[in-house]
Amino acid sequence: MALEFPIIVGAGQITNRSVDAQTAKEPLELMDLAARRAEAHAGGGALLAKVDSVQVVNVLSWPSADPPADLAGRLQARPSETFYTHIGGNTPQSLVNDTAERIARGQVRLALLVGADAMHGLRVARKSGEELPWADRGQPAPNCGDGRPGSSELEGRHGATTPIHFYPLFENALRAHQGHSIEAHQRHLGELSAGFASVARDNEHAWFRDGKTA
Repeated sequence: MALEFPIIVGAGQITNRSVDAQTAKEPLELMDLAARRAEAHAGGGALLAKVDSVQVVNVLSWPSADPPADLAGRLQARPSETFYTHIGGNTPQSLVNDTAERIARGQVRLALLVGADAMHGLRVARKSGEELPWADRGQPAPNCGDGRPGSSELEGRHGATTPIHFYPLFENALRAHQGHSIEAHQRHLGELSAGFASVARDNEHAWFRDGKTA
C-alpha cells in the first residue's frame, strides 16, 4: 500500500491579554480564532469546512460541553470523527504524531488539531469580582490519550501530585549528574532562561516579553 505524506499546511495562534472580564475570550472562541488563522496561513480555500477530523487538547480552564463538536459547529465543519484528549502536557505532540501516522495510512485526509485555555480570563474575573460572559461550563468526556493518573498512590501520599513537585527532583538529579554545585547550577539555569527570554521579547505571543537577563 502506498503511503501518503503528512504535511502541516497551516498554523494559527492567538493570545488574549484582556484586562476586562467582559472582553476576555473563552477557550472555544480562542480555538475558533486560531483555527481561522491557520486556514488563512494555509492560503484559504475553505479548508476548515473540509476537515474530516477535529481533535482538541483537554481544556483545563473552561471547557464547553463537547469541545470538538462545538468547535466544528462554529466552523461549519462536518468531520467524520472528533477527539478530546485526557489531561497531559504530552497530548499536543501525541496528537500530531498519531494524526501523521493515520494520514500516512490513508485513514485521515485533513485534520484540525487545536487547543486553548483561558486561565488569564479566570484570574481577571476573580480579581474584579465580575461574572464572565461565557457559555455554560461543560464536563466533556475524553476519548483519546493516556487516561492514567499523573502520579502514583505512593507519590500522592507524599504530596507529589503535580509537575511542579516532580520537576525540581529531575533538575536536582541533572545537577548532581553534571557535577554542578547548587550555585553553579542556578547560574547555568539563569543563562539558559536568559536565552529563552531574549527570543520571547520579540514574539508577540510570548506572555513575558521583558527580556530578563541571567
